[in-house]
Amino acid sequence: MSGRTVGHLSRSHPLAEVAGRHCAGHLGSLRHSAIGQVACGECWERAIRDDERVAVEFGLATEPPDPAYIDEIAVERACRYGDRVTLTAAERAEAVRRLHAGGMGVGAIGEQLAIAGTKVLDILAGLAQAIPLVPVPVHGEPSEVAS
Repeated sequence: MSGRTVGHLSRSHPLAEVAGRHCAGHLGSLRHSAIGQVACGECWERAIRDDERVAVEFGLATEPPDPAYIDEIAVERACRYGDRVTLTAAERAEAVRRLHAGGMGVGAIGEQLAIAGTKVLDILAGLAQAIPLVPVPVHGEPSEVAS
């Protein structure tokens, strides 16, 4: 039974840390035999039910968030202060866009956001495909605007 898993109950589950803390007191060093090597079934259930109660009590969303939603505060903290916040893919792309638009180089962006420079380049390439750059006429050049 060592390290058994049940579906998605593993170390990557959002409540794994909570379930593990519940279980640490009574399983201690035997946690390697717990579900997902994290916690026993009783502690997993307690963590999940507690999370559901908090969501109901405070009227929190129970549906997964929109993957395109951007937490402006998280992006601001990552860009302006260099805080190591967890960003979604959309938030990471927005942070890269902002830092690049501000003149920061690929290596510096990678350091600021704690991601590889190749990842920064991939994000910039994806942004360029998603939002094609439209040339803006320079002052004095004729523009081709349909009347």
